This record gives sequence, C-alpha cells and structure tokens, in this order.
Amino acid sequence: MGIAVSIWWIYFDRPDDSAVQRLGFAGPVWIYSHIPLMMGITASGVAVEHIVMHDQVAAADRWLFCGALAIAMSASAVIHLTSITEPWSVLRHSSAWWRFAAAVSLILLGVLGDSLQSYALLGIAALVCLSQVVLDVGFDVHEGDEPLTGDMTEQRRCESSGQSP
Repeated sequence: MGIAVSIWWIYFDRPDDSAVQRLGFAGPVWIYSHIPLMMGITASGVAVEHIVMHDQVAAADRWLFCGALAIAMSASAVIHLTSITEPWSVLRHSSAWWRFAAAVSLILLGVLGDSLQSYALLGIAALVCLSQVVLDVGFDVHEGDEPLTGDMTEQRRCESSGQSP
C-alpha cells in the first residue's frame, strides 16, 4: 500500500501541465513518458501479487518488481524535468534527481536482494518509495527546492492570494 500511495503522491502532488503548453520537445517527452510510468506501475502490481504468494522471492519476480518500480521512478523524474518552465533551473530541482536515485536504489535492491524474504523485499522497496514522499513534503519542488518553513509557507500563501505577508 505504501508503494502505491507514494507513486500516487509524487505524481499528483503538484500537477503541472505547462510542458504540454510549451513548444519544442518537452511536450511530447512529457506525454510519452507516461507510457513507461504506467507500464512500471502495472508490472510492479503483477510482481507484488507473485511475491506475496511465496516466502522466498524468485529471481524473475524480484527483477520484475525492482525493475518496474525503477522504470516508474525514472519516468516520474522525466515527467517532472519536462514540467519545469525555466530550463536553466533543471539542476536546482532536486526532486527529479531524488527519483533517479530511488531508481538506482531499486536496481541495487534487485541485484543484492536475492537472499531477502518476500516481505523484506517489499518493505525495503516501500521505504525507498516513501522516502520520495518525505522529500516532496519537506521541499517545495516548484520554488527551487528550498525546505519549507512556517515563514516561507505563510509568505507564499499570501503571495498567491495577492495579500502582503
């Protein structure tokens, strides 16, 4: 459940369709990045079903699970990067790079997780995915990835409503 919630959270936390409205390659990349995202989500669901049925995880199921989640995280990172309206600030948007790091972690889990029991594998993958939610909640990804504090949150709320802080 934690894996599904975290993928939902990182995709829908701050939806932005600005990539679709821009010219150039960002729009098509944004659109076509949803194909591997959906494939990764679907394949990881199938793998979870196989993993839960057995105490010891088969290598094929482990690779399907870890690889599918890594693809979903990578696609989510690409979707985020193509949604950035200021191209010069791509390197400052660390949430996309965290997603790539999560994908690498999941691949490493596939490589090193051959001795893990099924629920240990699912638990570690859930922690990797839930870490993305924690990072998203702790950082404002659309304003240069600065940690949110009470003052900054209040200031942005006032700015968006046209009031003074």
